[in-house]
Amino acid sequence: MTSKIRWSLTTACVCFVAGVAGFQLMHTLPQIGWLALVAGIVALCLSRKFFYPVFLIAGWCWAWAFAAWALSNRLPAELEGKTLTVLASIITIPQCSRNVCRFNALIKSAETTGIAIVDKKSVSRHVKLSWYYPSQTIKAGQHWLLTIRLKRPHGMMNPGGFDYEQWLFANRIDATGYVRCKQDCKQLVENITFREWIQKQRHSLYLHLQEYLEISSVSGLITGMTLGIRDDIRPQQWEVLRNTGTAHLMAISGLHVGLVAGLVFWILKRLTAWVGVKRWSPHQLAAIGAMTCAVGYALLAGLSVPTQRALIMLGIIFGSVLLQTSIRPFHLLALSAVVVVIVNPLAVLSAGFWLSFGAVVVISLLLLGRNQALGYWQATWSIGWRVALGLAPLLLLFFGSVSVVAPLANLIAVPIVSLVVVPVSLFGVVLSDLFEPLASAAFWLASAALSTVMWYLEQLSVLPFSTLLRPRPDLWVVALGVVGVLLLLSPKGMQARWLGIILLLPAVFPRITGVDDGTARITVLDVGQGLSSVIETANHTLVFDTGIRLSPKFDMGSAVLIPYLRSRAISQVDTLVLSHTDADHIGGANALLAAMPVVHEISSYPQQVPGRSVEYCEPGKQWEWDGVSFIILAPLSPYFNSENNNSCVIQVTAGDDSVLLTGDIEAEAEIRLVDEYAERLASTVLVAPHHGSKTSSSSKFLDAVQPELALIPAGYCNQYGFPHRSVVKRYQNILMLNTAHSGAISLTIGGRQGFEGLQSVTEYRHQSIRYWNIR
Repeated sequence: MTSKIRWSLTTACVCFVAGVAGFQLMHTLPQIGWLALVAGIVALCLSRKFFYPVFLIAGWCWAWAFAAWALSNRLPAELEGKTLTVLASIITIPQCSRNVCRFNALIKSAETTGIAIVDKKSVSRHVKLSWYYPSQTIKAGQHWLLTIRLKRPHGMMNPGGFDYEQWLFANRIDATGYVRCKQDCKQLVENITFREWIQKQRHSLYLHLQEYLEISSVSGLITGMTLGIRDDIRPQQWEVLRNTGTAHLMAISGLHVGLVAGLVFWILKRLTAWVGVKRWSPHQLAAIGAMTCAVGYALLAGLSVPTQRALIMLGIIFGSVLLQTSIRPFHLLALSAVVVVIVNPLAVLSAGFWLSFGAVVVISLLLLGRNQALGYWQATWSIGWRVALGLAPLLLLFFGSVSVVAPLANLIAVPIVSLVVVPVSLFGVVLSDLFEPLASAAFWLASAALSTVMWYLEQLSVLPFSTLLRPRPDLWVVALGVVGVLLLLSPKGMQARWLGIILLLPAVFPRITGVDDGTARITVLDVGQGLSSVIETANHTLVFDTGIRLSPKFDMGSAVLIPYLRSRAISQVDTLVLSHTDADHIGGANALLAAMPVVHEISSYPQQVPGRSVEYCEPGKQWEWDGVSFIILAPLSPYFNSENNNSCVIQVTAGDDSVLLTGDIEAEAEIRLVDEYAERLASTVLVAPHHGSKTSSSSKFLDAVQPELALIPAGYCNQYGFPHRSVVKRYQNILMLNTAHSGAISLTIGGRQGFEGLQSVTEYRHQSIRYWNIR
């Protein structure tokens, strides 16, 4: 095959992948009528012998067909919240803590209200479930008759935040829900599939590892590197890994699978050459053995998406060895990428897809045109800083941060983890059922080596400016940044390499729309069933409540509030108001206090909330920031018996507009506010009291406030039924938005034109919606 044909095929592969990726920007699935237009464009391109656009369109159409098929299997809206009796198999290793187990299940049959659902499209197939207080031990590979309630894949939508709905869709999870069993759930004896058998073996190994690594502080990290299970990694460890750019080492990735395959290939090639097998060449036998071991390691990791990518690339490499043909790095990369997206077009939704292929591109550029070999440490350093620079635009896009110390971190961590921790841990896994003393010694050695690495990484992570935090740039800015780093990393002699710095600047210093003097930007974040709001003026920031803390590893401060503040380039909170001590209002406070400076804290219960020096929420206290006035209206004395009614209430006024933040007050407190302030309560925007509870938003209170817009901070399909039907009826003559359906809601008050109703309101879910998002 000539060089020209190879580059033509490579370009065609790149066009196909670009078509698949481009489709993921669609806001809705195209109508079937689009096929006629697509067919016309293809015919025109073929008649003009423009073949590359045809591959681009082919990728777009393949992604379209796959997306339509994937969405067709989602839970129908009419089954949402209904009680279903299902026969399901557990297909992931359950993660159990604090009386709850979470796992993925495959539904094989279902019925509701005693009537079997025959049409498979009427029930979701792949679901993510939570089982509170399970009656028996739950293990992967088991079959159960369960009573469950499901809801469509839904996640919180906030600027800078994690798109949970995208993650669910990319992982082909068709619904989420919980088990409602008491005594009516029972385990069944069924024939298990190969996939279920693999998960059963992985769970058994996982339990063994927990016994061996019970006292190790890095047990979760070793489990992640051997079995691909990262749930046991501590939040503090994740923070260290992110800050040092080494998170890729702590899960089974292409690097680890390639390492195992390369090591086996080298050993078998030497061994077969020494034995003297004549029918097959040593290279061919080594390729078969290496590929077999790579597949086994991938199965041990649950055949996750990163391992699938690695297997496809290794399959192409070892296939060329068997066929005794050579393949160049860029051709290999393009061919691997096109096979990956043919197998699973949704792979392009994963940050790992772009980062892994991007790393290979950077390494290939390093080797391009190099005539002399580099020494080990020189090669490791050269690859480290080039990969860090080359992936910087993508890291900013996906995570909003880049580790400045990543080259130093990887210089030590990569060789120790790759050459000691991973091989020794896998050796321990193999021996865990055969010879326990040697397995224990192997895990001790792996733990000691990894503990040393983590100590080194911790020292780097606390260095000043170890991590560059920036708001996530737009796609076009990232595209410019990618071109910029490719120029900077191009071989010496390339002209205009300095232009790369200019092209990279917009990604490093993105433009943020500020707030003018005399105006205030109010954002009610989507934190599920809870409350967190951010008020910005020209030079100050106030945070009103911080959402809920759902577990020791997950709270709305880390997941929603802090990413939003960073997306707005806010590095300090001037005032934090914690309205009261309910968990759904103060759960993210500790995370916020740890992440950035907070100048003042205010609460109606200062002695019960986190913080060193918390002021009492004193009614009548007022201040002004940048032409915007703030006044505390409640809690009024004497105190109520209900903590909800003692919530802080704050009114923010800019120009002729005002916003009333009410916490969780109920009718009693509302009436006292009306009696105390009367017409002074009038506000343009009302953040609805107590999430729209039927005990709040009384008619007398609404008559006094007279809002033009009401914002309901409520969770999607929440168990309390908020907002209550009676409350919705009271708001029927008022514009009403719910974070469950709108995502984060932002608006601006004050300024020359003042509040303009919905014209000045941004609903993040509608602004950033993609075809997989729930509407």
